[in-house]
Amino acid sequence: MIFLVIDDSSTQRKLIIQSLQEIGFTHVEEAANGLEGYNKIKETPIDFVLTDWNMPVLDGLEFTVLIKGQEKFKHIPIIMISTQGKTDDVLTAVRLKVNNYIIKPFTSETLQLKIREVLNALNKKPVDYLLESE
Repeated sequence: MIFLVIDDSSTQRKLIIQSLQEIGFTHVEEAANGLEGYNKIKETPIDFVLTDWNMPVLDGLEFTVLIKGQEKFKHIPIIMISTQGKTDDVLTAVRLKVNNYIIKPFTSETLQLKIREVLNALNKKPVDYLLESE
């Protein structure tokens, strides 16, 4: 499974990548904004996106609308990881088809739980085996 981590903070990207590695996902691409992320998706077969909300150039919501609006990419699950924690913010992201939402700061356990929730919802069956190895 190939993950794409999009965040304008290199420190945050490293923390998210480290969390992914802790739960067994080692194939991770990264981008500093939504436009870079979109270009990565066009070049690499990405299976799952973790994106920040507030970024320059193309923010996480704009990125989500762009991806979910295209037939060839709309199947890619997106978890937004953001400091935007108000209920209205979360509902806005969900309305724009984000598959799940994590409020910063977070733990590796939270990330694993949210990934599992998304994969289970998409597959309509337990996918714990996907979290045991890549």
